Amino acid sequence: MTENSAPAHQRLERRLLILVLLTLVLGTTVAMSWLIVGGTRAFQGPDRGLSESWPTIYGSQALLAGLALFLFARRQAWALRPQTLVILVVGAWLGELLALTAGGQLLANELDPEVGWYYWLMGTGGPIQPAAAVTGGIVGLRSRRPRG
Repeated sequence: MTENSAPAHQRLERRLLILVLLTLVLGTTVAMSWLIVGGTRAFQGPDRGLSESWPTIYGSQALLAGLALFLFARRQAWALRPQTLVILVVGAWLGELLALTAGGQLLANELDPEVGWYYWLMGTGGPIQPAAAVTGGIVGLRSRRPRG
């Protein structure tokens, strides 16, 4: 059964699950890129780590996000349109903001919603992460679909 032949509520549930998983994947690319480049000191004050090595941080993050979405899209090519992929990636990117703000406030009681967006933009490189993820995903979709 393809995604389009499933009932509407099942398609919605599946896309919401994918959205949550992609949010976790993109969040992991942020953590990995900052940790690989800056070590644990990156989490003690990202301003310092960013000023010293932002090209490496954002470059590795773009590479990881692009690769992750390439692999995801190759597996989902039969059921995923490029427009849906873009919506899911942007939704997951915004989900990172929600997770950062809510998690920072609830778990650590240190990240106020007023500054959460700043750390989210700094952490993800603004549009760098979602652009790389969409690019990797589109390449993954095209590499799997028959050309005609």
